[in-house]
Amino acid sequence: MTESRISSLDALVSKMFEARNGGIVCDCILALTRKYGKTDQPAVPEALFRYAREGRAGHLRGFALAQAAKTAHGGEPRLAEEFRGFLAEPELSYWAIEGLATTAGEDAYPDLVAIAAGRSELNVILESADKKIPAIQQVRLLCSESLAEARDLVLAAPSMIMKKVDEETAERVRTALEGVGAAISVRSWYPTEVRANAAKQLAARSGQRFDRDLPTDPGCWTEEDIRADEIVRWSEAGFPRGSGYV
Repeated sequence: MTESRISSLDALVSKMFEARNGGIVCDCILALTRKYGKTDQPAVPEALFRYAREGRAGHLRGFALAQAAKTAHGGEPRLAEEFRGFLAEPELSYWAIEGLATTAGEDAYPDLVAIAAGRSELNVILESADKKIPAIQQVRLLCSESLAEARDLVLAAPSMIMKKVDEETAERVRTALEGVGAAISVRSWYPTEVRANAAKQLAARSGQRFDRDLPTDPGCWTEEDIRADEIVRWSEAGFPRGSGYV
């Protein structure tokens, strides 16, 4: 890239971060991707990642990450790790999934399966507790809460007692609390549209028809549309390649 184009790129990035008007920010993001997105200039994804993390126009952070995903290429492990880092951001995970799938390829499958199947980042919900005292004791023990905090959680049921834990932890807590008569549910921290997008990306890249007979836009899927058990069985079989749509 010539010195003048580098200078223009730097100026555009500076303008994007300094702008207080969402329209200007949007124009800068689009200009970055349209003018420089295919140049393999590392400053472009770096600027988009940085805006997604700390940009002034919070409502455009997702747009910045979406553009980073759309201009990404396969076989870019550094970018894959950047996208993987955004999976923990609730407002950005939808686009992080697309970027990770593009840059990591089959290496992204375990992450996408865990999200689609609802087996990672789990919330544990105390739905009810008929036996209040044993439930309070267990919540205090399992969640390292004070007696007052544990009591408030039990009396406020349904209440979230654990957030973004792994499957093993969630099941341990469920077993312990159900053992004292409490009703527990375990739900994915990820919204349905994010889980659906993970399933959609897996289908598109593996040739497996996890999206058969479903809307093209995963944002229109319901939780029941996500073929979680089928996806898990596929992963346990070693991620075999499917035949796709013929």
